[in-house]
Amino acid sequence: MTRPAVAEGLWTWTPGDGLVPAPDRTAGGRLLVADSWLLREGRVRAYARHRERFARSCGECGGPDPGRLVEFWRDVTAVLPRTGVWFPRVELAAGSLELRLLLRPAPPLGTGIRLWAAGRPDPRTVPRRKGPTWTPWPGCAAGPPAREPRRRC
Repeated sequence: MTRPAVAEGLWTWTPGDGLVPAPDRTAGGRLLVADSWLLREGRVRAYARHRERFARSCGECGGPDPGRLVEFWRDVTAVLPRTGVWFPRVELAAGSLELRLLLRPAPPLGTGIRLWAAGRPDPRTVPRRKGPTWTPWPGCAAGPPAREPRRRC
């Protein structure tokens, strides 16, 4: 049985052993699938949808069988913190097909959003699946380009 998580970091999952801290405790490597959500005081909006999207995406790329995913998700649910504000991410690693949980504090929440267009084609190879091409868009590390004057339509 997996004990509730009390520490942030990377957790790896194996059948029978459940989730255990990863040896280096840091995320890394290429992902086939990822899904993350806001967890506030033990509550998540549309938790079942996150589970379904992750399972569907794992199936699309030859991931673990559905029974293992059910076990993994049960263990993830058991270790999620019940207090505080977190932004956990479940992962399917490329190559090893290892299932993982990255437990991390949530970033500060803003009061608004700002959208901008990159001005180039979408570089993602699998745009409907979270994970396989997750990297900042080229040239985005420094943030969006300088603000252009507003145009009225």
